[in-house]
Amino acid sequence: MWFADPTTFNDPFDCRLSETHSHTRGDVEDYVTSQGLSGQEEAAILDLFDRDPAHIRDISVRARDGVIKKRGILSLSKINDNILMWSHYAQSHEGLALGFDISKDMDFFSIPLKVDYQAEYVELNYFRDRADTIKRNLSTKAQCWKYEEELRVMKDAVGLVSFDPACLIDIYFGCAASPDFVTEVRTACASGRLSHVRFHQGRVRPGEFALDFDAL
Repeated sequence: MWFADPTTFNDPFDCRLSETHSHTRGDVEDYVTSQGLSGQEEAAILDLFDRDPAHIRDISVRARDGVIKKRGILSLSKINDNILMWSHYAQSHEGLALGFDISKDMDFFSIPLKVDYQAEYVELNYFRDRADTIKRNLSTKAQCWKYEEELRVMKDAVGLVSFDPACLIDIYFGCAASPDFVTEVRTACASGRLSHVRFHQGRVRPGEFALDFDAL
C-alpha cells in the first residue's frame, strides 16, 4: 500500500492548519530550552524574537512542516458503501474497495488515527506543544469531509509498504465494474496467499439512493 506525502493531499487545509500569530516569549523560551542549545544560541534566538516575532513564526512553521512532510499516510475508511466515495476514489464506481481485518497485521496498521472533523478552525502553537500540533495537523479536517469516516495509518517515511495478505479479507466491486475487470481480479487472487479473499458485487438499491453488495 502507498503511504502518501501529506503535502500532496487535494484538501488545502489537510495537514496544513495555521500556526498562531501570537507566540509569546515564554513559548519561544520553552522551545529553545528543550532543544539542548547552548546559552549563546538560546540568547540569539530570543533576541531575534524580540526584534522580529514574525520571523520566528516562520521558523516554527518550517520546522512543523518539515516533520509532517516526512510522515507517510495511508487513508482508510470505516465504511464501504458511500456513493460519493465510490464516485471520487473508485473511478466512478468502476473500481473496487478493499476490506481489511487489521488485527491480522498490527505491525502494518499499528493503531489507526481517527480523523477529527471540526466545524470551527482552531489555530495551533508548535512552540508550546510540538507533539499535539503534529498530531492535530495530521488528524484534523473540515466537517464537510465527515462522510468519509476516515482512519489514518502513519509511517515514518513516504512510499510503498507491504502488508500480510491474511489481513485482506474482502474485495468489493463497484456497481459499474466491468465483468472482465471482476474476472481479472478474482483470477489474480485465486491462488497463493489471497485465495481466502471474499468477493462482493455492488449494485444500486432499487428505489433508494443507496448501494448493496452481493456475495460472489
